[in-house]
Amino acid sequence: MTTALGFKISMPIMIAPIATQKMAHPDGEFATARAASVEDTVMTQSSWATSSVERVASTGPGIRFFQLHNVSPGHDNEGDGL
Repeated sequence: MTTALGFKISMPIMIAPIATQKMAHPDGEFATARAASVEDTVMTQSSWATSSVERVASTGPGIRFFQLHNVSPGHDNEGDGL
């Protein structure tokens, strides 16, 4: 048992944000959220997910983070040193 940002998780491993998961499998982010819950760890949902935050949350209990990737219209964010 360990903690990440104050949340108790089973191991020091979390699922990183992965975009457009439904392109790889029809269950996409839903399956990832269920797997993270079973393993008692964190799933981070991508800004470019193929399912809404609300729909992923409806899959059941679990610790979920959200990656907010802010892109300004008409602005090249590469090389901003963020």
